[in-house]
Amino acid sequence: MESDRDNIEEKCEVLESQEQRLTRLVSLLKRPCDGMAAKKTQNTWDGCLSSGRVIVYVWRKSDAEAVAETIQSVGVEGGVVCYHAGMDSGTRSAAQSKFIRGKARICVATIAFGLGINKADVEGVIHMHLSSSLEHYLQKIGRAGRDGRRALAISLILKDKVLVRHSLAYTDVIAMSQIEELLSFIVSKTKLALSALHQKPSQLSIGLPIFELTRLCGCKAKTVETILSLLEANVGLLRLDGFIYDKVTIAPRRCLLEDLAKKEDVVKSIHGCSTCAEPAAGSQVDPKSATRAQANTVREHGFGSYAFSATQSANLLGPDAEPRHVFAALRRLAALRRLQQCRDIDFSLDKEAGGGALNIRILECHAALFTN
Repeated sequence: MESDRDNIEEKCEVLESQEQRLTRLVSLLKRPCDGMAAKKTQNTWDGCLSSGRVIVYVWRKSDAEAVAETIQSVGVEGGVVCYHAGMDSGTRSAAQSKFIRGKARICVATIAFGLGINKADVEGVIHMHLSSSLEHYLQKIGRAGRDGRRALAISLILKDKVLVRHSLAYTDVIAMSQIEELLSFIVSKTKLALSALHQKPSQLSIGLPIFELTRLCGCKAKTVETILSLLEANVGLLRLDGFIYDKVTIAPRRCLLEDLAKKEDVVKSIHGCSTCAEPAAGSQVDPKSATRAQANTVREHGFGSYAFSATQSANLLGPDAEPRHVFAALRRLAALRRLQQCRDIDFSLDKEAGGGALNIRILECHAALFTN
């Protein structure tokens, strides 16, 4: 594809992982180690933007901070600033001013940056995501080379994100009823999550079961992810953290779950939201029907097994806790430590069709929108 600016040269690379993409970004921005001028070949443009002003566009606010930190940590010359809607207005203005005045060579920003800015000496625009439309893409790369000199527009795209981001160009075919069904589902999940808490948290983790959600909305999982991405980027109502296995089964190995909960905060949070899948030996509890993942949980002990939601456990664990903190604690408890003859717990993830979920986070300031 060509723009109507003859001085802008475009290039697109499809990469396999985020680590590979960050490495490629650094190679474009950093001067080659051998000190020789970068040579443009068929496969690499190493160091092609090691000088001059550069705008790096990312999709999410968290991506802007992470990418800026990466650039700074590897010693790319010229300085870097970060710009996104989550910053207060004073910090955003300071970052924008620093870039415009030439005090920082690189600006890592979300899509809002650049509107109304006419900086002539931007030599490169790098996209770390696919734009939602051709018009948006051309608008952003048009911020390079306004002085008439040669400029570069480089897109670094992840292979597994191509379908998701590409669908943003066709969101007008999504029925309003599908969006309403999705929002109603989020509202119900938000109310349910809040009802289990004694006080309002600073953020709320919610697992949206993909299988259930796609059947309810009548669309593919990629379409649901697209809608959630738009709600995050354009409206700011939520944060999409990605795919997780939300349904977990835990089986204590050394003592009853309630006894382990007295010593481990994460087990206390699990105990507060779990249901009994297999009763402890001698218990009169009538076990409920179990999924295959629950049935495969190790049963060589007599302390029972319990099913729970990782997102619900995170909400009970603390105001800033996330599902990843729950999983990290489970891995620690499942490890065989010194002087122990057996692990504290076994746990398993439900990896069947109904076990996968999209993990979203809703900040306290927006929770009321989903509960009123």
